[in-house]
Amino acid sequence: MQLKKLTRPGIFSYAAQRTILKSPLRGWIASFLAKGRPRFPAAPDPKVSAAVSDLNTHGIYLMQNYLDSDRIEKIKQAVASLPLDERFSPQRKNLDLDDMPADVHVAEYRTSALLQSDTIMEIANDPFLLQTAAQYLGCKPTISNMSVWWSFPTGGEAQEAENYHRDVDDWRFVKFFLYLTDVDSDSGPHRFVKNSHRSNRLTNLKRITDEEVSANFPQEDQLEMTGKAGDAFMELTFGLHKGQPPRKHRRLLLQVEYSINPVAVYDYSPLKLENFPYDPYVNRLYVTPK
Repeated sequence: MQLKKLTRPGIFSYAAQRTILKSPLRGWIASFLAKGRPRFPAAPDPKVSAAVSDLNTHGIYLMQNYLDSDRIEKIKQAVASLPLDERFSPQRKNLDLDDMPADVHVAEYRTSALLQSDTIMEIANDPFLLQTAAQYLGCKPTISNMSVWWSFPTGGEAQEAENYHRDVDDWRFVKFFLYLTDVDSDSGPHRFVKNSHRSNRLTNLKRITDEEVSANFPQEDQLEMTGKAGDAFMELTFGLHKGQPPRKHRRLLLQVEYSINPVAVYDYSPLKLENFPYDPYVNRLYVTPK
């Protein structure tokens, strides 16, 4: 298995960027790499400029009421009958939402199934998201991950990404998060430390305690992302963040990642789809037009 991973395209660049965690060196390297990638036609949109400014300054851009209830329902219907796979150990497969084992913290749908949803693909290729990602990345974005997952109120200790951590997926990347259920303080709100994407504190690749975060960052920068179904945000998850474990209510969330490069630890098996209406470069890891 390890040998197979070593043969993946881009694995050595991926490994290298995980050893260089200090700002601004990561940014310089990312900008150099972006210059060699295709460009995305720029649009003079003040909203895009505002989003990129928020991302660069604070690491997060908030998007209330991003999606209407009809399209939220379409996504839910698209995944309603699909099996789920447990994200954390022991990684059980083919789980049923209506018969979920009581100790499962997070379970996700398979990306290959998400590609069949017109609504999800429309969101992932939203011109505003692509323009914002392109201006932030410095090149045409690559959709490098698409995920939809449930978080469950199981109790017990937080697991893996339910603790504070930094994502180190590529030299530069940005993630879009969309709540598909209402999220209050009991529903596992996402937490993000504003401005931490530019900080050289707590850059070790490990799970980080709430106490360590509080000792290094102001309380007012420790955001708790509650919101209604349809609220969304773009975030630089190189900054410190975590998926807070739900206490009472389960949470459904959609995530799309945009990066300069493919994320080498993911397995990409592009589907061949007819009449694919979106940019083939942006979607090349997941879709090959027939």
